[in-house]
Amino acid sequence: MLVEERGFVLIYVGKARSLLQQFAAIAMLQHKMSEALASSTPDAPVGNMFLGGDPVIPVMRSLTTPAAELASASPRSNVNSIPACSWPKPATLINSVSVETPHGFRTFELHFGDILSSPTDLLVISAPESTCDRADGMLAEQLFKRFGFAVEAPQTRINFGGGVTAWMQPGVGGLLFEHLLTLCIADADPRHGPGDLYDRAVRAAYASIATHEFLGNTFQSISLPVIDRKRITNYEAAVRTLLNYTFIWLRRSTHTEIVRLFVYEEADLRAWDSAMNTTLGRSFVDASNEVVARSLCCEIVAKINQGVLAGPLAELETPLRAAMSAPAKLCVQTIATFGRKLAETVTEQLCLFHGLPLKRDLLMNIEAIRLAKVVADWIPSYLHTLRVFGNEGVHSLAGKRAVMPSQLSGDDLLTILCGVRALMTFWTNLPKTEPVRSS
Repeated sequence: MLVEERGFVLIYVGKARSLLQQFAAIAMLQHKMSEALASSTPDAPVGNMFLGGDPVIPVMRSLTTPAAELASASPRSNVNSIPACSWPKPATLINSVSVETPHGFRTFELHFGDILSSPTDLLVISAPESTCDRADGMLAEQLFKRFGFAVEAPQTRINFGGGVTAWMQPGVGGLLFEHLLTLCIADADPRHGPGDLYDRAVRAAYASIATHEFLGNTFQSISLPVIDRKRITNYEAAVRTLLNYTFIWLRRSTHTEIVRLFVYEEADLRAWDSAMNTTLGRSFVDASNEVVARSLCCEIVAKINQGVLAGPLAELETPLRAAMSAPAKLCVQTIATFGRKLAETVTEQLCLFHGLPLKRDLLMNIEAIRLAKVVADWIPSYLHTLRVFGNEGVHSLAGKRAVMPSQLSGDDLLTILCGVRALMTFWTNLPKTEPVRSS
């Protein structure tokens, strides 16, 4: 869809097929806007795309929002108070854990960057109490500033008590989310403290989601920011609370397959990542004096730096590199988790390439490849090995089990690393043609 605006073309990219295409369109749009700005006065509206000299990037904005409404934004919104240079920050996968459910493996992921840059079925945000008909808060302001989407603050809400209320509103065509859930969080009760309020807020989020799923909505993916961030002082307690209720929901939900937490502040990232590993009981191994393990790590990192994981595997570049860049502190469960994700993605691409039907269960997909005789016999063995080790990485959640050994250890590290290296080499040698899409 093309919209002519004051001599330059605004490209509406809401229907772009990939995030890469959308970012390319953003870059071209910004260039066009800069050219238009150069020929205008600083505060003059250029194609209804500027508010007081501050660019409003209209990518995927609601086309139902009149430009005049954007230009006459309420002073309460204070859209110019947030530095434009701080947004957006493309999201990067940092950590991940899967959990066994009656519906198969489901996943919780930790991302670093802009929550508004990633597609999701349900976007959750938090906002302070407001007396106006629009919600306050950084994400609410960014949704309006960047996309022209106003976050409602209705009088009718679900009241969860303890100062937490919630409401749902649908997205609009072209946005990266289908529905928006807003949590309104009041000041903490001094009798209970911020930890209790955070606990209630997380429970309220999943209770709201459960209500809407029961009413027929399907949220396969959910994106969360750090709820009530400024009042969090104990990161491990916050992570335990979040993981506990997330895993309860992933086991009970009929539809949700992945929940993503987005941390935007770099200063918070290390604390959240460390607290996640601690909460999951993950163990670390010093392989700095182990020649074979250290060499495997260096070789894998070198392959990543050469771009072996480009394309469909690109999301694994950062977490795998981070997991193996410090041989003195290797987390076995983390490497196993991302080894399994590597096996999942390679298996999916092989099924698509050879026209094999994709199923939700990784084991069945690997077996389909093996039975189709489309790869050498040992490739499914590598895939199964990484699948099994990735599965075992999940069991650290429940502590020690009545099996021997009860958890992954440094003794398993070499096998996992060899599997990752072999699969990356196999992926490098695959023909890079467009996969066959199954019907």
